[in-house]
Amino acid sequence: MPIARPTGRIHEAAWTSGIRELTEPWKGALGCLGVAVFFAMTIGIISWQALEQPPEEWMLRGQASGMLWDRRRGALLLRALPMGRPLVSITVGSVPASEPPPPRDRCWQDGTEFCYAWEEEAELRISLQPTPAPGTECYSVRWTPLRPDVMLKDCFSMANVSWYGGASLCAQRWPLNSAESPEQPFVSGDFSKNPTGSPIWQYDGPVGSAAKIKRGLRSLARRLKRHRMQEGVLALGEHGTAALATMDHVPAERRKRHGAPHAWDPAMIFPLRLSITLSPYTSIAAPLFLHLLRDGETGYWLSLQPRYGGCSIPLLTTWKGQLCARLNITNEAALSWYLSRARGLRHKLGATYVIFEGAEGNAFLEQAMSPPAELAGDQYAEMLAAALVTLGNATVISVGA
Repeated sequence: MPIARPTGRIHEAAWTSGIRELTEPWKGALGCLGVAVFFAMTIGIISWQALEQPPEEWMLRGQASGMLWDRRRGALLLRALPMGRPLVSITVGSVPASEPPPPRDRCWQDGTEFCYAWEEEAELRISLQPTPAPGTECYSVRWTPLRPDVMLKDCFSMANVSWYGGASLCAQRWPLNSAESPEQPFVSGDFSKNPTGSPIWQYDGPVGSAAKIKRGLRSLARRLKRHRMQEGVLALGEHGTAALATMDHVPAERRKRHGAPHAWDPAMIFPLRLSITLSPYTSIAAPLFLHLLRDGETGYWLSLQPRYGGCSIPLLTTWKGQLCARLNITNEAALSWYLSRARGLRHKLGATYVIFEGAEGNAFLEQAMSPPAELAGDQYAEMLAAALVTLGNATVISVGA
């Protein structure tokens, strides 16, 4: 009897079940691989966006400059356009957050203002002010506490900074009590030609004589022009100013006879501008002091009255290592003479700015003497500041020099 051999065919249902058992593990593996790839791509895209995000973000743009936020340092930057170097950096100090977040503008609908609040404790508001003069831009930066227990402090770091121009001055408490001045533009040159602004170059050259000072200023101006840094201000100290003023007063005939150098010509340093320095002090060895003393004008200086009558005696004090007399600010004739002399020197030397030093301090109290009632406390600084304001906006009063 023949034996039936298996035909080798598998039942269709069994075949389908076997295929299903073989493919299901691969589907799970492929699914896990797909999820892993998806997460990797997501993380990569987020990292790429974070790395590609610029460290500086524009907050407010003007015509010649703009304000940016520096994410790395947590600072506000005033930058010249187009993409010049930063002119001013305002570092945000002890803000509540450990790392200051990127700013979110609350005043985005207004193109001339930027607003941001730090964790509802302090509000920053930056606005572009109306142009006070052609070619200038003014920014107003204001911090406002949002809670009564929050106290804000303004701290300024002047490291590697030369600053001139001015913000508004309202009711300073010391030593310029009650002194006020309107807001003035910070003018430092043409940003399109010189994005870094125009610095103040302090003259540290030879000051032995007027001729040496003149040669030194001319040499410094040449070096700056050679390096294309001809925009700015050359600041001459008090001693150099006095030397140039003395040379300027030498008559022309005497200069020709003795071979003395010619008077100072500001065209020698053009387009650089010159600033001169004055103070209410005069050395007792200076010809100016001796000349006024011979003329009997002892009332031009702060003086002591002798007990038994006679001429007043100038009160001597030390200024920059020299024995000096100080201008009597309460004497109208002396004050008028001093202001007239300052105007004359600015005109003759062609100076753009006049810096006044030595307004602070009380010469009587420094020597343990009782000052007159009109010069009690900081009255000297107040009266001198009020008088110097009449010289115009190109006047700089330096306190604590």
